[in-house]
Amino acid sequence: MTFYDLLIHAALIVWTLLGLGALFGMVVMWPQVLRTMREMDDIADIVKHRAVPALEQSQSVLDQLSRISSALADDFEIVDHTIVRAAESVERMVQLTEDRVVEVNALLSVAIEEAEDTFLTFGGIVRALTPGMRRRRRTWLPDGIRRRFG
Repeated sequence: MTFYDLLIHAALIVWTLLGLGALFGMVVMWPQVLRTMREMDDIADIVKHRAVPALEQSQSVLDQLSRISSALADDFEIVDHTIVRAAESVERMVQLTEDRVVEVNALLSVAIEEAEDTFLTFGGIVRALTPGMRRRRRTWLPDGIRRRFG
């Protein structure tokens, strides 16, 4: 037998021993692995049973938040439309007020012109009648009053 044959036989023996050791380790450790897997499965069931109510509650909270946010969005949309309509109404009222102010200014201008015309006409009439009234007053007033006034 050569050195290489011995080396191959030694390698086969080592691999066989390693395989047997692994097989023996698996047989010895298998119940413990199964027990650990059962424990992990039990822990997963416990976590699942405890997590389901929390998940259901979080789902209901999310549903309520969704309803609240949609209601708020609707309310904000209504408020926005109301503000827009109010702004348009205020703009119309301001425009009407400006129109009325222009009309009132025009009416006041006409009224002032008429008052001036009336005042000037009245002044002219008074001026024209004053000399005649002085003459007439002197004629119908008694002598005593005439002397007193002038």
